[in-house]
Amino acid sequence: HLRAGDRRLGEDRFYAADPDFFRVFGARFLAGRPETSLVDIRSVVVTESAARRYFGTPDCLGRVLRIDDKLDVRVGAVIADWPASSHFSFNILAPAAAMTELGGRDDRDVWTSWNYQTYVLLAAGADPASVLAAIPGAFPESYRNTREDRLRSLRLQDLPGIHLGPVTRDEF
Repeated sequence: HLRAGDRRLGEDRFYAADPDFFRVFGARFLAGRPETSLVDIRSVVVTESAARRYFGTPDCLGRVLRIDDKLDVRVGAVIADWPASSHFSFNILAPAAAMTELGGRDDRDVWTSWNYQTYVLLAAGADPASVLAAIPGAFPESYRNTREDRLRSLRLQDLPGIHLGPVTRDEF
């Protein structure tokens, strides 16, 4: 649950994201800055609709949200509502680095965790097959030796394919 003053609301579209999220996915910022919005672990990005629901106004930069009655975070940015046509949707984004404080654990370095969707922005002209072939090398040697089955299941999928194609395993 999230609390803003005396308002206590449930939130099922609260996610964590890397600080580079807005370099890959554009957003219209109403307040705050894309390059700093997901850096401070005690700061969150809220959509305009979420800002209105929690604070009654999108003018809420710096206001406090209390998470699960134990952790206070400040609104570091407000963005226009995320497009309904997107294959994923959120109301609030927190920095991924805040997961220990927000969720009680941080499994970003646990190589057996499949809790994250990863988006890769390829350089113009990059060959997706070559990029895919190089991905297993990014995993620690110990993981590659014991988890080849999972590494073979890794795939790249272009955004239009995600949006227009059939839903595949582990998508939002």
